Amino acid sequence: MPRRIDQLPPDATTLARRLAALEREVRELRASKRASWATIGGGDTTITGARIQTAETGHRVVLDADGALKTYDDDEHQTNYVGGADNRIWNQAGWDPDGTPNGEWVALSTGNIQLGDGDAMSIDDQDQTLTGILGIAGPQSIALTSPAIHGTYANQATAILSAGLAGGQSGTVSAPAVQVIGGADIAVSGALVKLSSAFDIPSWRYVPETGHAPTYNTNWAGGSNASANYGSMQYRLDAEDNVHICGTVHCTLAAGLAAGSYTLFTLPVGWRPKKIWPAVGAHVSGTDAWKTAIRVNVDLSGSVNFNTASAIAQNDGIYFNVVVPLGNIA
Repeated sequence: MPRRIDQLPPDATTLARRLAALEREVRELRASKRASWATIGGGDTTITGARIQTAETGHRVVLDADGALKTYDDDEHQTNYVGGADNRIWNQAGWDPDGTPNGEWVALSTGNIQLGDGDAMSIDDQDQTLTGILGIAGPQSIALTSPAIHGTYANQATAILSAGLAGGQSGTVSAPAVQVIGGADIAVSGALVKLSSAFDIPSWRYVPETGHAPTYNTNWAGGSNASANYGSMQYRLDAEDNVHICGTVHCTLAAGLAAGSYTLFTLPVGWRPKKIWPAVGAHVSGTDAWKTAIRVNVDLSGSVNFNTASAIAQNDGIYFNVVVPLGNIA
């Protein structure tokens, strides 16, 4: 049977080492109980599965074990969230008296900006708008969806702004466009006009598209020899998907032109209709009186054609005020 003396270290040096180790372990134990004063770092120190926070209550920042970074205000309301299982970022403002989130919020999720009214922690909240990029191939677009506030107005509307090509044909995917879907009406305060690319910086507004002078075919020139008060022919797009052709031209051929069909000029790409619409009217006059009415149409290639049953003499003028639908609006 071992004697008590056998339980002692064999020498004083071994006893001193054991006492030193025991003192070190006691110090570490005390330090662990005072972790708020400890500095953790160096080497490959790793903390796994822990909740780290700057304070126990009130205004604080929390790094949670689920991988989310959260902030709280002095009233214990969670105001910000980053990461987590859904990889979202949101900021919440506004709470009910019982502490339920119920206010405006903004979030970043799945490549979109979301604006909402309600609980930002609910990713399926329908009381939100959505702004995001659409399309990887083809025209790049940005979409804006309206909120369905508290379910009262449940039919959401979406506006899509799409990029296009320079000189792209109006009404095709190659033309820059704004599309409103969801059965939404378009309300405009003020004039509805087709805008040009010119920006009037001093007054901070876009200016309407101005009229374009055509390049006439042989035997035709702008204006009227009957009176200098008549303006030369111009064409322009309006805001209701029409080409408006207005003004006068006159025949320059000394021998005049026989009855028949003629092409005055050709509209450029972007001003051409998708369909040939029913013929519209214009009038031919001499130097002092109306002579005859003619039929006018614009074909799919943009040719502005007219047909007359009467001969046209030199300096006879044709007076236009013609509106041709492009066919982009059903």
